[in-house]
Amino acid sequence: MSRLAYALVLSALALVAVTVVVFGGVALVFPFLMLLSFFILFVSIASEAYFTVQRTPEVERLPEPDLVSLMYNTWLFKTNVKAWAKYACTLSLLVSVPFGSLFGISILLGLYETGIVAYVSWFAGLFLTGAIAFGIGTSEHWAEQAEAAAAREEQLPR
Repeated sequence: MSRLAYALVLSALALVAVTVVVFGGVALVFPFLMLLSFFILFVSIASEAYFTVQRTPEVERLPEPDLVSLMYNTWLFKTNVKAWAKYACTLSLLVSVPFGSLFGISILLGLYETGIVAYVSWFAGLFLTGAIAFGIGTSEHWAEQAEAAAAREEQLPR
């Protein structure tokens, strides 16, 4: 990860820590649920792309599918891993924030916690999840994996 990504993640973790110190453990509801839903969705997207590429190795020969196509995730994973990481992180973030928010609201209402705690916890969760998504999406790990995959393919007999 870049220095900016590290700085964002550390700042977000500090915000969550301060929120927990000020408001107590209930302030962890939104950060935990948003991160959990982000990672579940990201791993699901990555697994689907990986296993589909394993079943259809000729996917890179397809013309570029539409963004809403079911093969777009797989095609992008095979042809450009760095762009795929940004796509998967963006999609995971856009879906996980509403899901984490809905589950967090239902838990906080069940605990009879409303007011400023909910808003600050939600903002801390959004900031932490966004910072981690930015760090994963812009990581150099994806470029290294693409180079390693290209080197493995060159070694395969044709």
